[in-house]
Amino acid sequence: MAAGPWMADRDGVVHPGTLGLLLDIGLSMPVLYSRPSLDRAPVTVCLSLSFVPNADLLDGPLVVSSELMHSDDDGGQGRGEARNNSGAIVAFGSVECQQFPLPDGWNVIREEAGTIPEPGFSLDEMFGLPSTRPGSAELVVPSAQWFSNPRATFHGGVLVALLEYVAASALPGGARDWCVATLRVDFVRPVLTGSILRVEAKLLQEGRRLGIVSARAVGAQGKPMCFAQASYIRRQSGSRRTSGSSQAAASPKPGVA
Repeated sequence: MAAGPWMADRDGVVHPGTLGLLLDIGLSMPVLYSRPSLDRAPVTVCLSLSFVPNADLLDGPLVVSSELMHSDDDGGQGRGEARNNSGAIVAFGSVECQQFPLPDGWNVIREEAGTIPEPGFSLDEMFGLPSTRPGSAELVVPSAQWFSNPRATFHGGVLVALLEYVAASALPGGARDWCVATLRVDFVRPVLTGSILRVEAKLLQEGRRLGIVSARAVGAQGKPMCFAQASYIRRQSGSRRTSGSSQAAASPKPGVA
């Protein structure tokens, strides 16, 4: 996957949560290839990620390597890591999937390759600006067509990026002063294309070095769609990675590794 402005906010600060798009797909691939029949495919129910502090995410393309941990008729687990173009590990994690029937005539490999955000947009342009109060943040997002997968639901990796983007805003100073270290997202129910999604984040703990934030996405009927918890490390002076700090940010056409 190529790096680009879509990984950063309006201040040019890169959000590691955007790797959720690549890792959701990449970590679940071994589960896909081990599925019990061709008329079924895995759906992510839990994604757990750890991020390397101050890693150069704009040194693209970014590549995921993954392996199967377990697979059966109901689902499976995969794990792996993401590396940048220099070969440095930038993130690692695991995914838990459940197997669901595929629509007739759907080629899962061909279709998944099309679920990448518009590369020239920043996170603010894709999602909007969260409203903030001390210790909390909220953002209402219409589910655009290009956020979706072929099942006509919000792509899980895009949800991961959205949740981390809003969660960072709940911290004092936001992503300018904090960098996400770990992120776990549990998916409860699908978000249908065209629906309205409200993301709410709450600061649970702020220390000198560590902050912990919970977030959830709620549908129009008030039902929770997914839950997240993230830990953040306070940035040291001069450690902020911005979209202008790497030539790779100009990559025009992202793709899936």
